[in-house]
Amino acid sequence: MWDVNMLTTLTTINNTVTTASLPGSKNSIYSLAMNNSGTILISGSTEKVLRVWDTRSSDCIMKLIGHTDNVKALVVSRDGTQCLSGSSDGTIKLWSLGQQQCIQTLRIHKEGVWALSATDNFSHVVSGGRDKKIYMTDLKNPNKVQLICNESAPVVKMVTTPDMSAIWVATSESSINCWKLRKSDESADFEDVPTVPYNQQPFRTVKGAAAIRKYHVLNDKRTILTQDTEKNVAVYDVLKASKLQDLGQIDFEEEIKKRHRIVYIPNWFSVDLKTGMLTIHLGQDENDCFAAWVFTKEAGINTTDDNLRVNYGNRMLRSLLENWLNRIQTDHGSSEGVQSTELNAQTKLDSQCCKIPRHTPLMISEVGGRCLYRMLVSQAGDENDVSILNETIPSWVMNVIVEKSIPKALKISFYLVPLSNTCIRPVKNGTLRPSRDRLVANDFIQVQKIAEYIHEKLSENDGSSPYNKTSDCINNHLQGNTPEKNFELSCNDQILSPTMDLRTVKHFIWKSSADLTIYFKAKH
Repeated sequence: MWDVNMLTTLTTINNTVTTASLPGSKNSIYSLAMNNSGTILISGSTEKVLRVWDTRSSDCIMKLIGHTDNVKALVVSRDGTQCLSGSSDGTIKLWSLGQQQCIQTLRIHKEGVWALSATDNFSHVVSGGRDKKIYMTDLKNPNKVQLICNESAPVVKMVTTPDMSAIWVATSESSINCWKLRKSDESADFEDVPTVPYNQQPFRTVKGAAAIRKYHVLNDKRTILTQDTEKNVAVYDVLKASKLQDLGQIDFEEEIKKRHRIVYIPNWFSVDLKTGMLTIHLGQDENDCFAAWVFTKEAGINTTDDNLRVNYGNRMLRSLLENWLNRIQTDHGSSEGVQSTELNAQTKLDSQCCKIPRHTPLMISEVGGRCLYRMLVSQAGDENDVSILNETIPSWVMNVIVEKSIPKALKISFYLVPLSNTCIRPVKNGTLRPSRDRLVANDFIQVQKIAEYIHEKLSENDGSSPYNKTSDCINNHLQGNTPEKNFELSCNDQILSPTMDLRTVKHFIWKSSADLTIYFKAKH
């Protein structure tokens, strides 16, 4: 319970608010209501009961039992003597707090009741819910029921105008409609619930944006296809936190197939659509967040060194917290951290790889989901925000983006086996034996790098290679050709492209949790 008169602007020094806890509820609370004087508070939850508190003593003074499903909506009378409740069981109940019991049950809706509103004198109740219908009912004569309107989506919230002439309705869609209410003395008696609505169209509409309802993360783990409630398809770039393209009302599934690529990159974020917009959740520890290493060419970054890599999670965090990083480096001097040619080069890639809009919201939350702090990307360098970020950013994030420690890459173990029809004969202790070199490499290593490894081993003349050249046929291929032109590598009888990496081979071709096996032979 909060005293709104005591709330002040929070600063880094004054950052606490005194509140009173009302203990006792054991389940998720879905609805709250209070009388005008603020002495009575009622909650509804998944317990299927109503809990009533005296706010002056913070004591739970009663429980009202009667619903058979979650209590989703509550209204308390001005004097705090009566309460209306709506439940997912489809009923509306009128309670007497003095008698501590239900005095009336209304069965109007065919599905759950999610929203309620009542007149000041508690003579009429307006209800809406999952069935998309809004009714007005006379509590003194429950047979007087009026169907106000049919909404296009389940009703989640309603607010009446002060004169009770109209009601604003919010649904699971983004637009808000205003519907006229019939005067209470105009209600007619119905033996059955009416089917003809009082309104055919809303009196006013506040148009909302189309909400995103579908998404698909492409295999590059950077591009997302979305489809909204108006069937419009769009393309988003996660690293830039921006929409790249509106594709219009096209076939969503066909566009996914069209953009499919045989490439595998580990997940480093997750997506939810609860707000109707894309919300990106970065991995909750360093193993998840920093799992995606890619070569700059694959990331669409122009560099002179094709072997330079970028880490998507690192790039995203550095872009989100760019203002904060600049501020702490100015205040305390730039951290030396781990120095390397790769790291110094990667620092210069931020502007090419991802520049996030300054108005992008940023939230830091616990693993369980509780939000610790929220702000805009542009605010990360403000004095108050810098102090709070210093305390809330996890140490594993600090190590990478501040101390500049290079995130560890995932490893894949695999076997290299020569095919029987190659002119390479595996030799061990003078005896012909199948040779299986068990190797471990970063998961982003490409097949052409493995070909280079084979080329190097077969070029050794000191006998250290596990493979012995049985004729001069190899020499004819080792000279004047690149390694990928000398050797053909395959897995599960499928020839591997030189640009394919180990993780893609394992995910799309090997398809097993066992160690990957790659076969090779010299090209003839």
